[in-house]
Order: sequence, then C-alpha cells, then structure tokens
Amino acid sequence: MSAAEGAPESGEGGDGSDADPLTRACDRLAVCDVGAGKKLWDTKLPGAGSSLSVNGTMTDGTVVTAWGEGSAAYELTGGKRPWADTEPSACADEGFAGGEALLALLSCGDSAGPTYRVQKIDPRTGEAEWTYRVARGVQGVYLVSSSPAVIAVAAGDVAVTDPISLDEQGKHRATVRLNPDHQVLGCDRTFSAVVESCDAIVVDGKRLCLSEEDHIVSLDPGSGEETLLLLLAGGAEVGALDDPAHHDIVCEHGRILFAARTVVGPYDEGEVGETDQVAVGVESAG
Repeated sequence: MSAAEGAPESGEGGDGSDADPLTRACDRLAVCDVGAGKKLWDTKLPGAGSSLSVNGTMTDGTVVTAWGEGSAAYELTGGKRPWADTEPSACADEGFAGGEALLALLSCGDSAGPTYRVQKIDPRTGEAEWTYRVARGVQGVYLVSSSPAVIAVAAGDVAVTDPISLDEQGKHRATVRLNPDHQVLGCDRTFSAVVESCDAIVVDGKRLCLSEEDHIVSLDPGSGEETLLLLLAGGAEVGALDDPAHHDIVCEHGRILFAARTVVGPYDEGEVGETDQVAVGVESAG
C-alpha cells in the first residue's frame, strides 16, 4: 500500500443529499467522543463509495477505513493520515478487522467468482506483513478475530461452514469442520460492508466459542473437539433474549447477562414498544 500524508478538513461532504441513503456517496470520516457527545474531528476521504461499501475499524490508536476501491488510515488523536491506498488494483479492499492487530480482507478478480486474500497490515505504514490466500470456490469470507487470526469461510453457500485459524506468520494452522447441526448466524449482513461481523463466534488463545440457538459450545481450534459450555434454559424472561444472533450474552462475576442489541420504541404517545425485556441477569442459586 502506498504512503501519503493528510490532515482533517472541515465542511459538509457527499453529493446528492436527496439520493437513496443506500446509494448516496459516503466520502467523510468523523471521530466522536461518545461520552461528551462531541465531534473531535472529521475529514474528507481520498476516495468514496456508497454506504453499502464503506466500513471502518480501530487498532493501536489508528482508525482505518475502506470503501471497496481503496483504503486509508488516520491517527485517532488529531486525524493525521499516515497512509492511503488509492491506486487501481486487481484486488479490492473489502474491509478490515481491528483490535489488537489489523487484518484486511481483499477480493481479487471477477466479482462474479472472486478469490480472497487475508493480510495482516502494519497500521503505521499500511504495508502487509503477511498474506493468506483463501482456497478457491468459497462464497464468502469473514474476519472473526485479528489476534489470534481466525477467519470463517462459507464453502458452497453464504452460511459459514469452516472457521480457519492462522499462525503468527499467516500460515494455515487448522480448519474446524463444523457439525452440520451447528449454524453460525449473523455473519452475512445484507446491506452492510462490515467484514468483522461474526458475533456468534468468540476466540481466545486456546479455544473458539460458538453461540447457537439454545446453547454455547467450545471448540478446540486444532482438533475441533467440542465441549458444551452453557445450556440456555432460563424461562420466559431469558427466552426472550437468548438468541445470540440478535442479543448479547455476557458472563461476568458468576452471572450471565442477557441484553437486547436494539430497542424499538413506540411510534405514538401512549403506545407500548416492541421489546418487553431489555436486559435480564441470572446467577446461581447455590
């Protein structure tokens, strides 16, 4: 990726304010202090895409964004741009996964039957530290974890079939063949360019945890050996919030917390919202 320098710019961006929101040009990036409700800085991107193709993430004090035809990085403090990749290429920047490291997903060749590459990127320079080439024929690739590096592929359909773990050099470590009964939900998001979207899979250094409709299992990323971690059977209150595809499930201090990701309020005064339960906590009776 080529290096460039830049600085935040002010002003309104984008063309066609009356256009369809799904196709309207997305050409600005802003960073906000959520606690203070204040915009810290915003800048015009060196390229633009529709709202269906732009995505962003953060890692190591850097904000990174991609818009299909290019990508750029900005320092979280101040917004200075250390690098941008805007040169035409046979491979398109699909998106990034951040956190402790930075992974990039690229699609190459014909859009009707692309091949995919995953790269570990140095957020300071934009240079690739290693490249992993995904086998041909998969229908989709998702970035599950940047550190350790884990991806999920959809072989033959849009549903995830195989999580794949990579080592520190980007070499294939292991493929976890999912039992046909296991369905990884929520990775393929319609009208979204987010590639770190598999919320039902959580990874640490030693195991891969997979949330399903009524239970959570742990899988050894090397052998695929399965262990049942949690069976969700908490009655009607928990039952309204125990779908990992639509709700968050957190274990903390010996308690399990179930919470809705979105809440739909009433449209008119006096009506009742669509969500009966917003959050429920469960602890051991012992």
